[in-house]
Amino acid sequence: MLLIEEAPLTNGAHRNQRSETPFTVIPEGMLPVAEELEEEAWGYLPFINITEITDGVITGVEQGTIPEPEPEPEPEPTLEDRVTSLEDAIAAGLNLYEGDLGNE
Repeated sequence: MLLIEEAPLTNGAHRNQRSETPFTVIPEGMLPVAEELEEEAWGYLPFINITEITDGVITGVEQGTIPEPEPEPEPEPTLEDRVTSLEDAIAAGLNLYEGDLGNE
């Protein structure tokens, strides 16, 4: 038996629960999926669109929109990178100063 939460999460995913034995209690907000539709629905999860509900049972589904993954954050510069940047900045500053004085 497959249960799917009717309301999607903010990212479009649906919570779900699957069991080989029938649920004795169906949690609030969850709906059972028609038995003949379980494998198809399972393949779409968690990004599934519920297209039809009949008598409290999900009878129609389709693939939902799968969001693009979040980009990886920029890595923190290593100590070596930071030292190199400082050295480059100091060298550039000294070159500018010396150039301003005509001491190239």
